[in-house]
Amino acid sequence: MKRTFNYTNRKSIHRKNIEITVHGEDGNYRFDATLNLDDYDLPADAFVFVEASFQQQFMRFSFGSVGLVKPPEDRNLTKFSSGGVVYFRVKVVAMDGEIGFLLAEADKLKLTLDNSDQSQNSLLVVKQDENLEEEVWQLDLNENDPVLKMNKSLDDWKSIVKSPEFSSFVLPSILRTILRHVIIHEECADITDESSWHSEWLRFAISLPGTDKDIPHSQDPDYEEKIEEWIDSAVRSFCKKNSFLSKFRNSRNGNES
Repeated sequence: MKRTFNYTNRKSIHRKNIEITVHGEDGNYRFDATLNLDDYDLPADAFVFVEASFQQQFMRFSFGSVGLVKPPEDRNLTKFSSGGVVYFRVKVVAMDGEIGFLLAEADKLKLTLDNSDQSQNSLLVVKQDENLEEEVWQLDLNENDPVLKMNKSLDDWKSIVKSPEFSSFVLPSILRTILRHVIIHEECADITDESSWHSEWLRFAISLPGTDKDIPHSQDPDYEEKIEEWIDSAVRSFCKKNSFLSKFRNSRNGNES
């Protein structure tokens, strides 16, 4: 008999109680996970799972029980390739016969796979794309998260993304486009949803020094003008925090830093 799951009344596990890191390179990746479930009043015998997925790829790892969280020896991400993305999900499940009750979860913990260790703090997914023809890059907002696609014919695409020229010209434009998409097109101003990339980007914007913490409301007078001003302010703060103009000038003068 196929197991079914009851998803009602589940608790949300906060990101602050989860730390996941991925290590490795060239398609050989392994993850570590530290889980703190003490704050959620969960049954000690409930099962704990960590799942990794991206598109059609899926892996599940048993982490013991709430009373005894025990990472498995094998935490190798064998189904995931270099330069890709992995979404992690933490689940706490109580079983009653063949019925599984989802008691708590944290969903869409995103990590990017590349040649350096990553934590779940990366907002923008970057990956190669073979269909860009003469485009160097393209922003895709049609997937689970915003994706910066880089032309696959560029052998040094990673260094290009990190270069002062690319960063100063492209990243502010990407931030502006994403904020306009989230607030104006998706009509989202919620910063509390930890499973939503929309909220994640809004939280990032309001965390920038100088950005107003209060996002203009659609019912406010002159809303359209105010929201454009708010987005402009966030982009300016982003540029100032990263010193894009100075880095660009230094690079042009042969003093890249």
